[in-house]
Amino acid sequence: MVSWIRFQRLFLQGISCWICLGALGAAAMAWGESLEASRPDTEPAQQDASPKDSLTPMTLRDKDTFHIKAVLTKTEEYPIDLATVLRLIYDQNLLVAQNKVDIDIRKNLLYQKAAEFLPNVDGSLSQSRLDGGTQVFGGEVFRVVRNTVQPQVTASLTLHPGGKTIYETLAAKRRTEMAEIQLKETYQNQLARAAEDYYKLLAAQFKKEGLLQGLKEIMEQVQLNQARFDVGKGTYLEVIQAKTSLAQQKRLLQEVGSEIILAEQALLNRLNLDPEIHLMSTETETAMKRLVKDQPLGELIAVALNQHPSIQRLDDELKALGFDYKGIRSSLLPSVTLRTYLNATGPEWDNLTRTQFSGFTINMNLLENLGAQIPLRLHAKKKEIERKILEQKSLIRDIETQVTAAYLNSQNFSQAVAAAEEELAYAEEGYKLATGRFKTGFGINLDVLNAETALMLARTNLAQVILDYNQAQVRLVEALGIVSPDSLLNGVSTDEEGS
Repeated sequence: MVSWIRFQRLFLQGISCWICLGALGAAAMAWGESLEASRPDTEPAQQDASPKDSLTPMTLRDKDTFHIKAVLTKTEEYPIDLATVLRLIYDQNLLVAQNKVDIDIRKNLLYQKAAEFLPNVDGSLSQSRLDGGTQVFGGEVFRVVRNTVQPQVTASLTLHPGGKTIYETLAAKRRTEMAEIQLKETYQNQLARAAEDYYKLLAAQFKKEGLLQGLKEIMEQVQLNQARFDVGKGTYLEVIQAKTSLAQQKRLLQEVGSEIILAEQALLNRLNLDPEIHLMSTETETAMKRLVKDQPLGELIAVALNQHPSIQRLDDELKALGFDYKGIRSSLLPSVTLRTYLNATGPEWDNLTRTQFSGFTINMNLLENLGAQIPLRLHAKKKEIERKILEQKSLIRDIETQVTAAYLNSQNFSQAVAAAEEELAYAEEGYKLATGRFKTGFGINLDVLNAETALMLARTNLAQVILDYNQAQVRLVEALGIVSPDSLLNGVSTDEEGS
């Protein structure tokens, strides 16, 4: 009984202590809240910052430009346009320079072959003194002292009645013409590639401008969402969505910066300019450049087969091989060597006797390597001609394919430009509606971000498709084989197509 009463007393005392401790805790909490409320606004808070406190407004004054940093430091700026690029190709391009040297080499070989028609002229002087014995008439030895002076001039000329020298000279002439056509072909190829490199650089630069314009629009949206969030009309999610879009835009700017660097270095390499040079395009807007007027595909293919330098080069190469074949065949006929010399012989210079000689020698190669060498050389040369004919037929098919592909691409990109212009018009209207609805409270932030993305893509797509069309026109002119600075700038004239 006593134990039970003691238990009840201890239980009641515990409850009383618990109530007291609760009251003291509540009082302490109230006292702490009163102290927190009495602190000045300028005192920093000790607790963790809320999402609202962690967001700082972003102003266009601080972020109106976004700089792309490159590892390579550019020390010189060089303004360029398409005309400047094309002008530099002939004087600066290394492949063109190599072909110029090849022409000089081929001309030298031609002159060497032409020089074989000229006679050989040799001069010699023999002067000797003999002092000793000579045995004559049955073993008797006589002492002899003899001075001899003999100047001589010799002229000789080898003629090939079968025409070997003529055929070899004609073959060398054709190969010289081939080198000149190769220069033309290389020049046209490098002009086309330079134009494409320039358009790639231009596309990357216009893409960067479009991204920078989109960046400003997104930053304005970030600023607007932050202001709405600060006054309690917006949500933290809207601010985060806008800032996410801003980060994505910065990443795209970094990627397009790499595109600009690669395109710029490719063009610098083609123009043989120092990599420290920064190429700056003077063009401020994109425009379609129609270089070939609309006409049936068959007519364009006919122009290409008539004008393309690759076909002309193979024609000359076939003719050169034909002359090689005839030159080998002419080796079956004998050659004639004409020789004449004039000399004088005597013991002293003032006592010389004149001698004059003229004659000819007929040389015939009857059985070189038992008669197997010449037939084998003729057979090998004939096979070279057959292979070159097949190469020419393959080239014709390739040119027809190139003309067709470039023609169809030009048609497709021409239609794509009209579609891209329509897309841009709708994207601009959609952006205006989305931003207007959002500012008046009838729209949502996601619609604005989607409209901004669509507008940015529409801008870059339009610039890209216009430059794609221009590149397709460049490839069409190249496939026709009539590339020149004038044709890439002003288009192909009717006279040029029909020449």
